[in-house]
Amino acid sequence: CAYAGCGAHFCAFCLADCGRDAHPHVRGCRLNPKQNEYYVLEAEWARIMDGQRREQVQAYWAQLEPEVQDVLAADASINQIFRDLRLDRLFGTAAFAEEIAQLRGMGFKDERAMRRALGEVGGDVSAA
Repeated sequence: CAYAGCGAHFCAFCLADCGRDAHPHVRGCRLNPKQNEYYVLEAEWARIMDGQRREQVQAYWAQLEPEVQDVLAADASINQIFRDLRLDRLFGTAAFAEEIAQLRGMGFKDERAMRRALGEVGGDVSAA
């Protein structure tokens, strides 16, 4: 860590806690594009960090209940974060409230299956 006396020893790529010395881990980290080296250009590091954030947000989003996704998809700050990470396409599955209501009216009950089908056909109720 750049702050004197901080005492943190973590990998700048994967952010793993490396105990007392991060150097051996950093040289072999799976995210380090220059194996056996410590430094990369700041732009390259930023690209790696964006990729990590994208992966983590995507994995977390997939675990959320559809109702929670709907609420989050309506929030402006969440929308901005997803746009910045180029993940706004994930909102497609959360934006089907009207279509879900139509499918429920047709007798369908499994919301996850309905959202999956709607996502696959771009929200077309007749094709879902």
